[in-house]
Amino acid sequence: MQLPDRRTMLLGTVVITVAALGVLGYSRFRTDDESSPVPTVPVANTQANIGCIDEAGTIAASLDEWYSNEADGSLVLTGEISSSIGLGAFSSAATKAVVANIGSFATSAVRDLAPTQTACVTMRYAGFELQDGTAVEVMAWRVVARASPMWVPNEAAFVPFDETTLASDGEHVKHALAVAPDGSTVLVSAFGAGARQLLAGSSEQAVGSPSVSVQQLAIISAQVLAEVIQR
Repeated sequence: MQLPDRRTMLLGTVVITVAALGVLGYSRFRTDDESSPVPTVPVANTQANIGCIDEAGTIAASLDEWYSNEADGSLVLTGEISSSIGLGAFSSAATKAVVANIGSFATSAVRDLAPTQTACVTMRYAGFELQDGTAVEVMAWRVVARASPMWVPNEAAFVPFDETTLASDGEHVKHALAVAPDGSTVLVSAFGAGARQLLAGSSEQAVGSPSVSVQQLAIISAQVLAEVIQR
């Protein structure tokens, strides 16, 4: 039997080496590609709740990535009165959740809000006045950057209530803020009689405590958020 000559052996070695390097390169490429970081929540020292409420966000993140008491992003809770076809479903969901978890109410009001008359709707509001003077507000928006919940007028810092909810449990004002992975947010607040004036620094009367617990507000926020993200 004739053995392969030296040139044939060298050529075979080169082929095997090139093939091995190719496999290693491909494996490394796949590893690097599969371990690429996922998109993170933007950080900006500007208003964060400016996402169009009827559009889903493109970034998926956890509660603590979207909201932190130390974040630079702000929340603006006012805007121009607007209108959209989505207001009806939001109003229905908010009313249903309030009645199911609190009971009857005396009066209510709903509205859409936008930065300008020509901009998309960025916030929805539903307000309910209870018989005992407690006011319950349900607001929805979508943040596009990391924000501080402390822009919401409060008496107590926001702390984790569960994996998707923050709570602020003050004596006269209580809040529950629920967040979906895309930044869609529902804030449910309860104000005792005269509490709004207290927060504004203009209260000259006795201020009452709301007749609603943070636990009730958290349930309402989760139920309304489920409707908001249906879009």
